[in-house]
Amino acid sequence: MGTKAAGGDADANAYISAITTAGGTLSGAEEAAIQTFFTDIKSSGIFSKAYAIYPFLGGVANSNKINAVNPGTYDLTFTGTWNHSVTGSYCASSNSNYADTGFNVSSSVADAESNLSFGGFGNSSHTSGYWGLNGGGGASTYLLLGDFNNNSEVYFGSLTTPGGTGGWNGGAAMIANRTSATSWESIILDSGSAATWPTPLNPNSTFTKANYTIYINGINNISGYNSGGEVTYAWITEGLSTSERNDILTYGNELMTAFNRNMFS
Repeated sequence: MGTKAAGGDADANAYISAITTAGGTLSGAEEAAIQTFFTDIKSSGIFSKAYAIYPFLGGVANSNKINAVNPGTYDLTFTGTWNHSVTGSYCASSNSNYADTGFNVSSSVADAESNLSFGGFGNSSHTSGYWGLNGGGGASTYLLLGDFNNNSEVYFGSLTTPGGTGGWNGGAAMIANRTSATSWESIILDSGSAATWPTPLNPNSTFTKANYTIYINGINNISGYNSGGEVTYAWITEGLSTSERNDILTYGNELMTAFNRNMFS
């Protein structure tokens, strides 16, 4: 088990302590990588916008669930059957299997236009599917990350018109990013480079803040929309600028690489 070095970033130290207290293990090199990650997301402005970042580190359920930016707040609740290891957290695709972030969009996002970014990585075991919520008030209350009939769809808004091409398959990342009612984007990277972005999708400008929490590997408040495989990194933040959006993937991938689970070539 690693021990946090003297000095370092206070928030990184708090996360490292939370991992080891939860029974997780870290090497000295891995702790150094966490320190670098925190330095990077703070210098880029991401940390101050983050509600939750989930790096799934430590190798056990109680460490993989931790919200790195504020341990104990919005930690994941794993429901159903999950396997946790040093490579991430895995479940089969099932209505019974999901991780609840505890983040309620209606009560937690103050901005009337739902200024929000939500995204994550899955490794080569991950199958196409959905993350997010359905507010139950019509299509405009969906917050989706996922795949529908082999068409990528990652966005706030209607389920009825998927955009993009190809499913969300192994080694991919997906992000829905909204900074105002008229400024938002949705992107899927399918085993590509974090530096090479496809054209963002803008299929629906309507998003109603729904009174449900966000799920990972499932959609809250609807059956039949779920996802299977291993999750390695996820986040919920305020809406991100273009450079911040690039950075949260780049720095996340660098952290994953330090743990021998890089997502991109």
